[in-house]
Formats: sequence, structure tokens, C-alpha cells
Amino acid sequence: CISKTQGPAVTRANENELWVLLLEKAWAKIYFSYDNIEAGLTRECLHDLTGAPTKTLWCDDKNLWQNIVKGEKNNWIMTAGSNDAESEYDAIAANGIVGGHAYSLIAGVEFEGTKLVKLRNPWGQGEWNGPWSDGTPEFKRLQQSIPSEGTNSNDGIFFMPYEEFCRNFENAQFCLY
Repeated sequence: CISKTQGPAVTRANENELWVLLLEKAWAKIYFSYDNIEAGLTRECLHDLTGAPTKTLWCDDKNLWQNIVKGEKNNWIMTAGSNDAESEYDAIAANGIVGGHAYSLIAGVEFEGTKLVKLRNPWGQGEWNGPWSDGTPEFKRLQQSIPSEGTNSNDGIFFMPYEEFCRNFENAQFCLY
């Protein structure tokens, strides 16, 4: 399992979760190599793994917010793709967003008149560090009002204003499963 560009191509397990590696290996086998499954849109993988219909909405789509809220209500599998990095040596922007990276899109919530997007970095660490991020006064108010909405830790889960989401991400992908 050697990537032509970066050496060994493997996924790291989270503690005892071996299924992630096995699933990735099976998917790579379907497409003949790990190189063939690197990058692209997550909707392709989600469709292959679930058989469910998928769709992508770009961040300039006027229906994006409604689809995020609808997706959360219907328990759709949702992901978001961040903008490409400025350079390969600057993969993580100053605001904490990894360029050209897929994130889990968990929810869209409105709080204090602000539309917020809740995301998760699948690396389990590395988060947005702008308004509404962990430790900010806005996040503390959210946490006090809705304790189930988050913890102040570097766990990869974070909130960001919808407007910032649209500046830092290219698309949201929905698996209607």
C-alpha cells in the first residue's frame, strides 16, 4: 500500500476501531489503489458504501442552509469540503481549518440570532479558532444554554458562524440515508 506521492497509504485507527482500516482497504480495492480514492468528493464514497442517493451543494447555493437543517432533522450523513490550502506547506490555515479536507457536518443551529454550523475534523483534533470556537465568550453562552452542544476541548468538534463556513468551505455533501 504505497502512495505515489506520500509513501505508505494507511488510515489510523482510533483506539480499537479496526473496521475503519478494513473499510478503507475494501474501498481502495474496488478502485484498484489507494491513490484512486484520495481526494474527490465524499458523496462518491457515501453512495458506494450506503447505496443511498447523494447530492452536493456549493457554498454559494441559496438553499444550502435549509438543506443543512433538513439534513440534521432527517439524520442524513453530511460532510463538508474545505477550500484548498494556499500551498502544500500551509495545509492548516491560521484560523485552524485544514485546507482541502473533508469534515463531518453535524448540524446547523440558530442561537442568539446567529446561524451556526457544527463540524467535526475526522482527525479528532484541530479546530476552527474564530468566533464561536471553544473557549470564546459566544461558545460559553451556547454551552451554558445547551450543555449537550459541546465541550471546551480539542476534540475536533467545533461551531462556526454560517457566514464563516461559506468563506472557508467549498461545499456540503448529503447522503440521503
